[in-house]
Amino acid sequence: MDENVLQHFRPDEAPLIDAVGGWIQQSQDEYRPVLTNFLNPRQVYIATTLARRADVPVQFNGAMPTLKCSGPYFIQIIMNPWLKILS
Repeated sequence: MDENVLQHFRPDEAPLIDAVGGWIQQSQDEYRPVLTNFLNPRQVYIATTLARRADVPVQFNGAMPTLKCSGPYFIQIIMNPWLKILS
């Protein structure tokens, strides 16, 4: 992933940022949805931020990302290039 992007996140998040970059690239190259593993709220924020930066729409599957709860929640993200066509 680009150094300009990495500077906005913690150093220990670099492997996740690289993985998200791979998911985004796969979604764009193969022009199909990519389903992630379950992610925690910070990982969801990173994945969503990077996907939107690349103009790749995302869908959430699982708990709502706006859910206000004290415990951890985990959701899956679907990076789906078809959403641009359908909307």
